[in-house]
Amino acid sequence: MRATMGAPASVQGKPVVSSATSMVGGSLSGMATSALTQPLDVLRTEMQRSCRGKTKPHLTTYLALQHVLTTRGYRGLWCGLVPTIWRVGVGMGVYFYGLSALGAAPRNSSSPEQKPSSSSLALFSSGFISRAMASFAVQPLTVIKTRFEAGDRSFGQGVIRNLIGIARTEGVRGLFRGIVPTMLRDAPFSGIYVLLYTRILRLLNPPSTDGSAGVGSVLPRPVITFMTGIFAGTLGTVITNPADLVRTRMQLRDGPHGATGVAAGAGVVSGGGRPFVTPKGLVQVTWEIGKSEGVMVFFTRGIVPRVLKRSKPSLPPLSFLPLLSFLPSLPQYCLTQTLKTIQRH
Repeated sequence: MRATMGAPASVQGKPVVSSATSMVGGSLSGMATSALTQPLDVLRTEMQRSCRGKTKPHLTTYLALQHVLTTRGYRGLWCGLVPTIWRVGVGMGVYFYGLSALGAAPRNSSSPEQKPSSSSLALFSSGFISRAMASFAVQPLTVIKTRFEAGDRSFGQGVIRNLIGIARTEGVRGLFRGIVPTMLRDAPFSGIYVLLYTRILRLLNPPSTDGSAGVGSVLPRPVITFMTGIFAGTLGTVITNPADLVRTRMQLRDGPHGATGVAAGAGVVSGGGRPFVTPKGLVQVTWEIGKSEGVMVFFTRGIVPRVLKRSKPSLPPLSFLPLLSFLPSLPQYCLTQTLKTIQRH
């Protein structure tokens, strides 16, 4: 029977996923994954902060790992874990809430008035806008996370103390340092990911009216979703790597593009005792990196740990979820509904 106006929506006897459910599911899955993959973020930051010019070899993933272990020990691989969990918990919640609010909630496919597919522009826009909102909301935590990963704790160990320290020495703008490249990295990545992930799944499992099976019936569903997530994540990571490199250089305090350094007449001193100078802008940092280190560095610096991680953060809520059937019923239900939210969009 066709659902009437005001009646509770359902899909095949199951309740429709609310925005709040998507928010909770996205937060939990994102926090769990980030805790496991934090060493990849530390290695990425270590590789991207290295400025060796065009003639000297850049840090490889192995050399970056050696450097972190030598200078900070094994615990150094989890530097920045606390702000990462804060950032992902809030950011992923806002992201999946945005996806659901923008029309990603499951629809009653039994109703002939509702179409099961969305345009490519709608899919891309949903991911783009949702991630842009999330990136802006957690930008201060992103700055703290990047500096912790680089070993910069000039204002102390706590997240709140560092937020206050940056606000006092660099102003509120310091908390949003690198916001433009951050959004240029996160928003396009999510738009590309949601678009590719959804389209590839529909291509492999097209709707059939004659009962014939799609190409995706050859492999188990979890394998298809897992591999689709890896492909979409890898492509989105490569495309957005230049913005990530610029973001890292802008958010760090040290280095040729950092927010601190020795300058004549600098009168404001940071928590670490170093004079604060006016930081460089997006265009200037991008130009200097390309001029001194070459254009290819935008696509190679830190790409390996980024691909290993960025193809996985989306896996728990999007493509890795079908493999987690052993989870207790309640968490499994929340995460499963998050997957269906994206697949039914």
